[in-house]
Amino acid sequence: MARNFNTGGADYLSNTDTTAAVTAYPATLACWFNSNNITGGYDLINVCPSASDVGYFRLIISGNIAGDPVRGLTNGSGGTHVAATSTAYSANTWHHACSLHISSTSTKVYLDGGSEGTDTAPTVTMPGGINRTNIARLNRSSPAGDFDGELAEAAIWDVELTLNEIGMLAAGISPAHVRPGSLKWYVPILGVSDPEPDFSGDGRSPDVFGSLPVANHPPVAPMFGFDHTDTRVGVAAAPGLAFQPHFNRRTPTYLRM
Repeated sequence: MARNFNTGGADYLSNTDTTAAVTAYPATLACWFNSNNITGGYDLINVCPSASDVGYFRLIISGNIAGDPVRGLTNGSGGTHVAATSTAYSANTWHHACSLHISSTSTKVYLDGGSEGTDTAPTVTMPGGINRTNIARLNRSSPAGDFDGELAEAAIWDVELTLNEIGMLAAGISPAHVRPGSLKWYVPILGVSDPEPDFSGDGRSPDVFGSLPVANHPPVAPMFGFDHTDTRVGVAAAPGLAFQPHFNRRTPTYLRM
């Protein structure tokens, strides 16, 4: 299940560690969102420092500017990249958003696997001290961007995903099955525990702040079970063995009974 966030209630998820899920180029941020309106500017997912307002990778929606785009922001010493999608998002509709923070001179953003936006200037150098990984709020020393709506399937990679891989995510493939060796944060937002579990294996489960009721999940395939690339769905276990599908495994695993 997803969770419902209220912009007026300080509702967000945040993990504070010695470092955030990513702190340097390249990085990919992605999630599914369902906004209650197209009038405000809201954060979806980001990494930032706790002690400063300078330095972040940020995936946001901007209903408060012309065109209602999804935007990818890269901020550091030197200024800010602002990449905006070429088409608008809609209210009360599940969308997939993705930003690529490629280098000091390149940021890209996508809506539902397309509508690419880019920005290449100025040259942005990331500072140190980036230690927070957040959902639904830019949780820095001066918080901003509280989201209003539903969010799910938040993920961060320490690589630049390809356009085909972004299309897979937008088509409903779980982040667990897209470049898993580079997946640094994966919080599907199940709505059943605090903190929300991080399934990347890096142990950055975010704490829950505010009252966040559960909501219907977006159309994303389960992360567990058969790998979507595995063609041996009909394989049967031999006598005395139990079939056990494994997370991110293309080869079935058997347990001796």
